[in-house]
Amino acid sequence: MRLSFRDPDGYVFAAQGRILRCIHPSAAQDFGIFFDSSFRRSLAENEQIYPAALLPAEEFPDLHEGLPPGALLIEHRPATFPNYPWEWSPRMLFAAAQATLELAERALRNGFLLKDATPNNFIFEGAKPLFIDELSFSKPQRPETVWRACGQFISSFLYPLLAATRCGMRLDEIFTICREGLDTDRMWRMTPAWRLLLPPFFGLVTLPKLASSAAARPGGYQQRPSADRAEAEYVQLALLRKLRRSLERARPAESKQNPAVRYMSQDCPYTREALEAKREFVQRCLREEPRRGVLDIGCNTGTFSLLAAECGARVVAIDHVPEAIDALWLKAARDGKAVLPLVVNIARPSPAVGWDNVEAPSFLHRAKGRFDCVMMLGLVHHLSVVERIPLERMFELAAALTSENLIIEFIDASDSQFRLLARGRDELFGDWNKDRFEACALRHFTVQRQLQLSPTRCIYSLARRSR
Repeated sequence: MRLSFRDPDGYVFAAQGRILRCIHPSAAQDFGIFFDSSFRRSLAENEQIYPAALLPAEEFPDLHEGLPPGALLIEHRPATFPNYPWEWSPRMLFAAAQATLELAERALRNGFLLKDATPNNFIFEGAKPLFIDELSFSKPQRPETVWRACGQFISSFLYPLLAATRCGMRLDEIFTICREGLDTDRMWRMTPAWRLLLPPFFGLVTLPKLASSAAARPGGYQQRPSADRAEAEYVQLALLRKLRRSLERARPAESKQNPAVRYMSQDCPYTREALEAKREFVQRCLREEPRRGVLDIGCNTGTFSLLAAECGARVVAIDHVPEAIDALWLKAARDGKAVLPLVVNIARPSPAVGWDNVEAPSFLHRAKGRFDCVMMLGLVHHLSVVERIPLERMFELAAALTSENLIIEFIDASDSQFRLLARGRDELFGDWNKDRFEACALRHFTVQRQLQLSPTRCIYSLARRSR
């Protein structure tokens, strides 16, 4: 099944459970030069590009019918959990932008060109962005004084970051609709007039907008060849430095005032004893048997996601609040934890995106059955009160996501946090009680153990019934 369509030099497809990339004969020689270079080996050794292997020709007929003579096949290692820019937090996009500029500079110094600059060329393994599109590197036939991917970098990295950090937009609002980010006209319209006169908007938005009529004329964009490689390298390095300064101005600020970020610190609803009991309960459940994959739904800033990683699991942690995922990503990146934080609202999970809805599968398609443990801590009352999701459907989805266990917390309608969410609509939740919660759970799970954390909070470890 073909998974990509836009690259003129090749495409990605799936066959026999493997992820492969066909390199067209017209690009095979150029790609071979890059693949065999010491530059690529250094990227692989430093874990800056996603692992890939060149396949021998004898494997071609079994994997791909009608492969043109002279084409190449490379195999990519399957991702631990595929993820996309519309599921990243602003700091994750910022990290991918930094990695793009670093790769562009290293390529330039090694005689190569990074001809694409889009977040779609990255995937996060844990908290680390890895470059996945090796076809984006080429050996230029002649030196160029213009980095041809500069405009794409601005549209797909700088503009979305500025929209998120200065204009209050979310990245999922941008990238699920606009694959390549935002163009100059859109940024011009959405930016307050006073900001258009200040950096970085003046240089990145105002001047390009004023000059757009010239660029729109036939021949408005032209490559600028240079006879001297040193001159071309000097000019491009200067441009990359300028882009780094612009990127730094768009760096997301740490948001300590967001209620979600304060939840487990200043606004924590647990006593110190109850929080420690909850931590010990979860830790015991995770350490009873080795956990390959854990999905933490409604992870907040990741207290229990990081605990699961410390217990040896590879963790995917989701929350609908970008600031919370930013905070978790900072911790995971700093400490090297095997935690992949994603901005996903489980009540409105990421849809399938792209041609025929196969280029980027939905979050649930990627997640169902992939984890041996799911955690839903301090979550179900939010789903019930705010989203009006029936309890039966919550357990039904949990059973589809986990192959073995569910760690879940019940919060009674008399709890202060529940009442804060309900806002006086008590009559809507007359059937919300522990007996009904357990009855719904038992349709898909058996109770392994439970612990009463407080008069209004109880945590359960459940084992999934066989299908």
